[in-house]
Amino acid sequence: AQQAAQLDHWQYQRDQQQLCLGPQASAWLQLAAVDKQTIDLPALAARTTASSSTPMQQLAGQLETGQAFQCDLDIQQADGSVLSLQLRAPHWPGPPALRCGSIQNITGQVRAQHTLREHQRNIGALAQALPDALLIVQQAQVIYRNPAAGRLFGLAADTPALPSTATVDQ
Repeated sequence: AQQAAQLDHWQYQRDQQQLCLGPQASAWLQLAAVDKQTIDLPALAARTTASSSTPMQQLAGQLETGQAFQCDLDIQQADGSVLSLQLRAPHWPGPPALRCGSIQNITGQVRAQHTLREHQRNIGALAQALPDALLIVQQAQVIYRNPAAGRLFGLAADTPALPSTATVDQ
């Protein structure tokens, strides 16, 4: 239910270079009036973050073709927060005068991925700093060892892992 609530639709009107958005997408973008559900591409581009400048240029080009696409944009909100949106469109065999597709608020997913990468870095740093030997074994193969394990087994500090012949009996 949460995932479905974060999905809406859009239509692109080529002659006006505007995106007509569904009601949820309009609310996400905090468009001025309740009945205001259109945004032109330059106005959208002005609200994207620096990391979205290339995807925004790609979006503008992709809207002019009939090719299927997926485009992720980060939008700067008035309160300083960043809204991550993903626009998708299927292949469109006809003229691109009017295109349509889906728009999804992926802000939660982007935050979760960022948090996961941050935790992975923290765990990696912790494993490297542990004074105790740490080995990670997968299918009887040592796939990781921290510096303390290297010292315990007499390996040089720059040796990335145990020899490939190192196995652990199960």
